[in-house]
Amino acid sequence: MLLSEMEIFYNVVYFKSFSKAAEKLNVSKSFISKRISFLENELKTKLLLRSTRNITLTEAGHIFFKQCKKIILEAKKSYQLIDTFHQNPVGTLKISVPIALGLYILPSVLTSFIERYPDIKFNINCENRLVDVIKDGYDLVLRSAKLESSNLIAQKLYSLKNIICASPAYLKKYKNITEPADLYSHHFAIYHSEKRKNELKLIKNNHTYKIILDSSLITNQLDLIKQMVLRGTCLGVLPKFMVKNEIVEKSIIPCLDSYELAPSPIYIVYPNKELLLPKVKIFIKMLKNFKFNSSS
Repeated sequence: MLLSEMEIFYNVVYFKSFSKAAEKLNVSKSFISKRISFLENELKTKLLLRSTRNITLTEAGHIFFKQCKKIILEAKKSYQLIDTFHQNPVGTLKISVPIALGLYILPSVLTSFIERYPDIKFNINCENRLVDVIKDGYDLVLRSAKLESSNLIAQKLYSLKNIICASPAYLKKYKNITEPADLYSHHFAIYHSEKRKNELKLIKNNHTYKIILDSSLITNQLDLIKQMVLRGTCLGVLPKFMVKNEIVEKSIIPCLDSYELAPSPIYIVYPNKELLLPKVKIFIKMLKNFKFNSSS
């Protein structure tokens, strides 16, 4: 393809001057002359008749100029479209988020975002598995791990408070839980993670208590743990944002709430690109500015 030569030919004819075309393209007049000669040799056709003062198109030159004009104008439109794409928030955002975060927190952010930027569409996968951000084509993901990679940027977004949960029926059936050692006699529904063990750390007055939990259920679904707790089957450790309403309604009772559990960090992870598209920038900004009380 001789696209650069076509652009040169178009400008020579448009300005009716080798010198003006060279000035427009920021090259030398001799360079313009050589590329036109190269183009004519490649096409095996004379396109221009040059005299001291004038440039005249041959019949083939007229035909070729019309085609060059179409291509150059379409190329300019393409550049303008891409420029608009970079300047304005448009397109589709492909996002991966943990299921609980997608169900309990993301809807508030999405509602506000869509109201402000209706031209942006979303493709959201709620999944707890680790994803390949680059290979799977995600614009960004939210995760409790940084997903270390030289091709990724990870920024801490929230620090979520966790609590030990029980139902009133469970606490009536079993003995009261007043100190960490009491947890040894209870069954737990535990969130499964390859990096986590059945170990629970509780902190009070700068002292850390480590408890190995007896798990009656291990799952990768926090909502399943919540349902098992509500049914009075076992205890569970859950992010507080998932059970705020139930705590108010007293269908879930926090246990050992004078002790602190290690919080769960949430990171926003996205490809390391010099030029982030506006749709990604503004969504990241809205996530960071979202008035979410990470301690509640």
